[in-house]
Amino acid sequence: KWLDTIYIAVILLQGTYTPLVYAHDGRTQSLNRQLLLAQQLIPGIHSIGFLTTQDNIADVQKQLKHSRIDASFEIQIVKDQKSLGRALSHIIQTSELLITLAEPEIYNRASLKNILLSSYRNNIPLLGLNKAFVDAGCLAAVYTTTEQFAQETADIINKALVNGQIPRINYAKYYEVSLNHKVARSLGLYLFHPKLSRQFFQKSYFFY
Repeated sequence: KWLDTIYIAVILLQGTYTPLVYAHDGRTQSLNRQLLLAQQLIPGIHSIGFLTTQDNIADVQKQLKHSRIDASFEIQIVKDQKSLGRALSHIIQTSELLITLAEPEIYNRASLKNILLSSYRNNIPLLGLNKAFVDAGCLAAVYTTTEQFAQETADIINKALVNGQIPRINYAKYYEVSLNHKVARSLGLYLFHPKLSRQFFQKSYFFY
């Protein structure tokens, strides 16, 4: 019967992999994990910006209440594409860094380039959602690879087979950090901060 209520779905189709279904709208990384990365990339950062939608602002605010870093947070609600420019302009004026969220209405192929250009024109770096965002021009991203999804799925299934229970899944257990040093140099940032280490995140890094 527990198979009828399983919280994960693994689909192997023509070499593709659809990962775990997480409890927070499919997002795989906690906001606090992104905030810790921001703090390591820019030690002493004072202000961090977020663009979100009305549907998700309550969840964002809830997570920020439990933040482990000492910084102020600027949140702007994007109602539609017309309001995106105004919201981004406000973030640029009030924040030192913009953390992207899993908001396809805001961050998509049509909008990401303009968001990156507007931000970097004002020396505001972005933390992306995955390696593709870093390849596109974000300063860094913390994300989970296909192989790591598979490992976590195997771990959960093994536990379920032993005790017949599926654990609640909040965010990915395994993750990587990808850095874009070309973008860092253009912004005058030095990413080899001593605390930015394998020991801190306990995972490996991709360097550019």
